Amino acid sequence: MQARFARLFLIAAVAALPLTQTFQASAASADVRAEEKEKSELGKLMGQINKHMKSLKKNIEDAAQKESNVKDFGGIAELADKCKAHAPETAKTDEEKKTYADMLGQMAATAKDGAKAAGAGDVEGAKKAYEALKKGKADGHKKFIPADK
Repeated sequence: MQARFARLFLIAAVAALPLTQTFQASAASADVRAEEKEKSELGKLMGQINKHMKSLKKNIEDAAQKESNVKDFGGIAELADKCKAHAPETAKTDEEKKTYADMLGQMAATAKDGAKAAGAGDVEGAKKAYEALKKGKADGHKKFIPADK
């Protein structure tokens, strides 16, 4: 009888193992989500810029979306100016912080050019500004985001 009980207990324990691992994985993913919610001010601003970039990607070639594109370019310019005050943790020296601020200044100027082009109905000029913003974003990420993130 004891042997039967021991086998039954062992089978139940083995069967329950995947469930305990699932619960542990769920708890770990909840911790990751909690960390994501605690983004820095810079992370929040960059997230807003990303929303504007996605909107532009979708609407940039549509002249009928001129107002939306002007608004998105203007939002990017405003947010880029705000980001200058929040250097990333990876910008350690004053020179790196200045480089970061200069890159954001260029991003703001490009976004303002894009807003002018979009407002004038110049789809090609708006696309050119959008592509320059994408390149600037990629360059900034290469320079200031570690490869392991």
